[in-house]
Amino acid sequence: MCKGMKVLLGYRDIMELGVSKKTAYKMLNLICESEAYKKSNLSKVIDTKKVPTKLFVKMFPEFKERCEQHDGCR
Repeated sequence: MCKGMKVLLGYRDIMELGVSKKTAYKMLNLICESEAYKKSNLSKVIDTKKVPTKLFVKMFPEFKERCEQHDGCR
């Protein structure tokens, strides 16, 4: 991943990758309900409406290239 990429993604960041608002919320919910998210205790540390970029790309590898090409990444 590039150095300029955001560490945490919210639904608006996911929408900028070409996803609808409804789908972005569903994706965030899936990540927040995943075992990887729960085991890491992230919900206690960060806002539940944001997820780490690494976890997002791990769960949705098809977005890895889009994340790397995103404007915040240049």
